[in-house]
Amino acid sequence: MSLKTPRVILLLQVPSSLSPRSIDQQAGRQAEAPVPPTTISVRMDDDQWSALTSWLGFGALACNSGLAIYSSWGDASSVAFVLAADAALLLLFLCLREFERNGRGRRGAGTRIKPAVWALTTLLTAMFASRVAPLMPPAVGAVVWAMAVATSAAGFWAFFLAG
Repeated sequence: MSLKTPRVILLLQVPSSLSPRSIDQQAGRQAEAPVPPTTISVRMDDDQWSALTSWLGFGALACNSGLAIYSSWGDASSVAFVLAADAALLLLFLCLREFERNGRGRRGAGTRIKPAVWALTTLLTAMFASRVAPLMPPAVGAVVWAMAVATSAAGFWAFFLAG
């Protein structure tokens, strides 16, 4: 079985007016053979891609969280919310990594991590619903909470009851 190796290929093409041949002709010199576009090929396996995208995602999260903390610096509850949400997200990603490494819950350690994954996703869902619902009209706020409960219930069903 051969594994496909993803490749990043960058093609840098120079417009014909800036090519070495064109510049030589404009200067009155003898033109050399045309230069093909430069191709840079970088090979990365799936683990490297996963690590790269994870680090990029965490970098974006850190920047976003830093800006959120900076803009709400005087409001201790908002800063605490951002820090708690970031901590829950980091814990969730660590638990998901363990879950993936252990065969998606088919073996012993994976089944022990399922409750933590569900609890963290439910916590994050409730945290964000608690921030969004008060900003909405009462009927829409009720819909936000209903969707949060439905999402948590569906996650529970998918993780524990559906097999």
